[in-house]
Amino acid sequence: MMMISTMVYSLFEYLIRKNMEGTSEALNQIGGGGRRSFRPTGESVLELLDTVDILHMEIDGQRRRFFPKPYEPQLPRILGLLEMDASIFTEPRSSNDVESRHQ
Repeated sequence: MMMISTMVYSLFEYLIRKNMEGTSEALNQIGGGGRRSFRPTGESVLELLDTVDILHMEIDGQRRRFFPKPYEPQLPRILGLLEMDASIFTEPRSSNDVESRHQ
């Protein structure tokens, strides 16, 4: 499990840094006292993702997930740099969905 965690950490760091190449806007570091970085660490990305809260509600007998407002303003940019979108938090995925995306 430790190996998988390290691989995910490294992947986050690699994707963010690769996708930030050539951009002119740095990312604010969470808890960094206003520091900005063009090469954020995997730890700073995970700290930002740790701030995400999801609201679970049952509507018409179905459980739904929502982002409460306001959320961290950098979240959409971070997810874009990770080549993801907010639906990873709000829309459940089955293993079939994942397999079909990679074929």
